[in-house]
Amino acid sequence: AKSSRRLILLGLLGTLINYSDFKEMHPLSDKLWGDLLTLASDPGNCVVVITGRERGLVSQWLGDLPVWVVAENGVFVRLGGPSTEWACPLEPVEPNNDWKASIKPVLKYFEERTPGSITESQEHTLTWHYRDSDEDFGEIQASDLQLHLKEVLGNQPVEVFLDSKMVQLRPYGVSKGAALEAVLEACTLCPRDLASVPSTRRERTDDTTARLERESNTSSLHELSE
Repeated sequence: AKSSRRLILLGLLGTLINYSDFKEMHPLSDKLWGDLLTLASDPGNCVVVITGRERGLVSQWLGDLPVWVVAENGVFVRLGGPSTEWACPLEPVEPNNDWKASIKPVLKYFEERTPGSITESQEHTLTWHYRDSDEDFGEIQASDLQLHLKEVLGNQPVEVFLDSKMVQLRPYGVSKGAALEAVLEACTLCPRDLASVPSTRRERTDDTTARLERESNTSSLHELSE
């Protein structure tokens, strides 16, 4: 039998906030906040915000809204309201961050040579954004960066993704698609029921394109220090 609950999947960057507000760390507008509160307060709805942003930043934006959250592309999930504890689907072992030390100088190098680009440092991932860079030059730099990173990383348990105006490095096996499985289970939904469930701005949810938003986040948007 199909669930009577509506699963509503929302992205953060590009859906709830635009890129400019993201960079300036502007809060959600009062109207948007009220609309989300109304939507999430309906007992027939299960509102899930799925984002590549880290949990600390997402908590700042969403505050005490009664929504579920998938943060940092699935490194952390909060399957309940703001009083619910964050969980790492990769437990009992959280991802190792030893790889980041060798990658930060690389991102800094490309950031300095690509006007308009910024680097986002999260708990377990790194993201290089070039949305405000010259379009053609940015794409060239992103392709070069992706190739260079794969060489530098070697056999490190990290994957490199070239997404919409961003290059992201994250722990191997982490994806929004995988995190969505935990969401579906918690909502007592089967994957085959998803198509029949009303969804707001629902986007692709397969394992590699399960980026239900064009985003970029971080508690620290800045040039990486040495």
